[in-house]
Amino acid sequence: MIGLRQVPEDYGAALMRAWGVPEWPENDVCTYWLWGECGIFAINANEEGGLDGHMAMRPGFRKYVREALADFMAKFGSVPIRAPILPGHEGVRNCLRRFGFVESDPQQVELITGQKVQMIFMRRPPDGRHC
Repeated sequence: MIGLRQVPEDYGAALMRAWGVPEWPENDVCTYWLWGECGIFAINANEEGGLDGHMAMRPGFRKYVREALADFMAKFGSVPIRAPILPGHEGVRNCLRRFGFVESDPQQVELITGQKVQMIFMRRPPDGRHC
């Protein structure tokens, strides 16, 4: 277990943009958790009473995503978690399924950029299964 450590918002947001989410906003209301110098998690409270979780991995280190998710779930898995996923990211969806997430039908949402996209929300109940 490598573990997570909280990092400043500006640093976390910069890593989200650098490691795979170029449209990630600079002024977001998330807390950021760095995993092993190669993974970044952004979390914030959602209107469903749980957390929204977002993740990016440094290119070349994506093979460690399951290990990073296991550490994330050990820390935050006692609350409901919702993960928004863009369609086409089947690998991400498959990985989350292994951690007890269930996907919903795509919904149209408006991104912070104003762009409207179809989004799949994957949800995991508190202390959901991990296999």
